[in-house]
Amino acid sequence: MSSFVPVLAILFAVLSAVFAADIPYGKDVNATTGSCSYQATCSVSGYEGACVSISAGCCSTGITTSNLCPGSSDIKCCTQNKCSTPSGSGTCMQTSLCSSKGGTSISGYCSGPSDLQCCVTGSSTAQYGVDVSTTITSSSASCFKSAGLKFVVPRGYKSTGAVDTQVCTSLNAAYSAGISVRDVYLFPCK
Repeated sequence: MSSFVPVLAILFAVLSAVFAADIPYGKDVNATTGSCSYQATCSVSGYEGACVSISAGCCSTGITTSNLCPGSSDIKCCTQNKCSTPSGSGTCMQTSLCSSKGGTSISGYCSGPSDLQCCVTGSSTAQYGVDVSTTITSSSASCFKSAGLKFVVPRGYKSTGAVDTQVCTSLNAAYSAGISVRDVYLFPCK
């Protein structure tokens, strides 16, 4: 266990460098994922919504309606906000309404009560990606993007007991190519 702790510290330092470079990592953080709280619920034209701060960007892709929420004039009713999940993109709505539209409700991506979830519709929500144990070059990353791959997972820690020093290069190449979902995989033992 004692040899494992320094390894984690090194890996943490490498990943911290990626975050310090202000590179978006993993699932996109937007106004509908965890950064907005709601004041109350509201309803417009049969759609349940949440009373959220407009200036905080909490309803940047939804429909806002004034005079339905308590608090300052910045707090407005947000309905039909767009959301993005690993299963696909959708619209925030009540789970019962989503079900009636043939969609799948996914929790954790919409501000509001527990029955207000991201409704993803469509025949297939699968996404293709790749995990690699060699360095992802800019050319490879562009090729991945052109081929429609949605995520890359480069090796972050080798099975030989060392940090893969090329993991940041790979993550940066994927970011530059426009691949928004990036992660790393590890072999945490020697």
